[in-house]
Amino acid sequence: MASFVKRVVVNIPLVCLVLVYACAVQVAPELPPSAKQRLATLLEAKDIRDVDFLIYRRESAFDYLGIQAGFEVAWWWESVFRHGYVLRKNHSDTDWSKAELFDVRLSVLTVLSGFPVLENELLPWKRPNQPLEPTK
Repeated sequence: MASFVKRVVVNIPLVCLVLVYACAVQVAPELPPSAKQRLATLLEAKDIRDVDFLIYRRESAFDYLGIQAGFEVAWWWESVFRHGYVLRKNHSDTDWSKAELFDVRLSVLTVLSGFPVLENELLPWKRPNQPLEPTK
């Protein structure tokens, strides 16, 4: 009986370590290549780094893809612009190549996880330091 108890006590830390590792290692959802290309084109981004999260949502006639990540852009004062964006495409479109890009004031998770999608929080995207259009 004593040897059984000793084996259990010795193996508890090992079991805990394996469980912690199993919980920490997760398969991250992939950003579809057409969405990555669309984001890179619209944001003038050289690369998309350090994706914090992706959220997919389908509601009525639209598919939504929210992303919080770092975008390597030349127009920002730091090398990486960290922000959240939402792409919206028609459900009938096969890929994200014609998707609209939206900026959000709230977290992407907040905007896309409610029912319905908070459409009033989807703002047309404009580069932060982009000059205003001249008035005529």
